[in-house]
Amino acid sequence: MSLPALAAGECGAPFFAVGCGFAGGGVREACPKEDIWDFSPFVIFSVPRYVWRMLRDMQVNWQVMLLLAPVGLEFIRQMVGARYPLRLFHLSSPEPWLTLLVYVATILTVSTPIKIWNNARIEHRLQEQEKLLLGREGRGAQEPDQSALPLQHADLGVVADPLAARDGARGDPEALRACCAS
Repeated sequence: MSLPALAAGECGAPFFAVGCGFAGGGVREACPKEDIWDFSPFVIFSVPRYVWRMLRDMQVNWQVMLLLAPVGLEFIRQMVGARYPLRLFHLSSPEPWLTLLVYVATILTVSTPIKIWNNARIEHRLQEQEKLLLGREGRGAQEPDQSALPLQHADLGVVADPLAARDGARGDPEALRACCAS
């Protein structure tokens, strides 16, 4: 991604891109995976609540950390770009609201793809669960695999037959399998 910038004479662009990659990988390894998937473009509106909760509980709030990572990298980009204007491209403006807009755009360009990938991940999981529920190929799209359901229920401890629960088979998985298989 930084080769065109390098060709244009911005010799700091490849190093900054590599640094951003390492920073993103470090945040990904440090942060719990579900907190990454909860990160959204609208996290900006919850920052006061997250910061207050983080200070009150004295625990790391990963939503704040995930927000600070791109903001911090953009801050570094602005400072290095201001110091060496021909070495690293940066959007600078004497107007503070335009600078704020650059930071908001940075947050949005990082968080929007994460939210899109999260939606694709959830859709993929739902399709996998649907395949497991509907059974193997050869069955109709709406016809569940009835032979696998009693065993799945028995493995989960779910009693499909109320009489089996009354008879005390609930605590015994083998009795549940025998009851559900018949």
